[in-house]
Amino acid sequence: MEARLRNLTYAAPLYLTMVLYVNDEEVDRQKVYIGDLPIMVRSKFCNLYGLKQQELISKLEDPDDPGGYFIINGSERVIVSQEDLAPNKPFYDKGDKASITHVAKVISIGAGYKTTVTVERHRDGIIYVTFPAIATRIPFPIVMRALGLETDEDIVLAVSDDADIQNELLPSLQFSVQIASTVDDALDFIGSKVAIGQPREVRIERAKQVLDRYFLPHLGTTEDARLKKALMVADG
Repeated sequence: MEARLRNLTYAAPLYLTMVLYVNDEEVDRQKVYIGDLPIMVRSKFCNLYGLKQQELISKLEDPDDPGGYFIINGSERVIVSQEDLAPNKPFYDKGDKASITHVAKVISIGAGYKTTVTVERHRDGIIYVTFPAIATRIPFPIVMRALGLETDEDIVLAVSDDADIQNELLPSLQFSVQIASTVDDALDFIGSKVAIGQPREVRIERAKQVLDRYFLPHLGTTEDARLKKALMVADG
């Protein structure tokens, strides 16, 4: 209570025992103060531990207070657990919107860069890929083609050899072939989203830079990593 009223930290001194050995023999031993450690209220190290109801009341404490918190500069503080998603690992969920049925997501952390890549299957059967470097969603087959898988057969086999799963890709393939049927066309389509109004050659080069640096950077940031990126997207 004094810590609360005087804006103090309810803490206890922390000591470290240091021992000096010479030729495997103890020469000196010292107990050194290294700082204060906050004490959890009602823990076994707390002054209130084991006190009965009337004893707590006499110390101006609420006997029904369960404790489990700290007093830092006079304020009661709790440790809040925080859950974070495992980086560089895909996880899957059902869509949270009426138009989206399935979602796969990867939080990719590369050297100095963190990004989230999302693969969404819409109710019309078309699969899209989104990531922050491009402000719009890209059809899945176009991303795969831009990463080096030249034919529809290559894209389908990268996903699965199961006929039922392959049939699920047909709407996306039929939709995408109208936009881009070659690797350069796919790169041009992506580049047109980040290099608006630039010549085709510039758009293609810009798309390569975006895919290498900002798309699944944990797999690499060079041209050699594109196939690995395509296979990870296919796994989604």
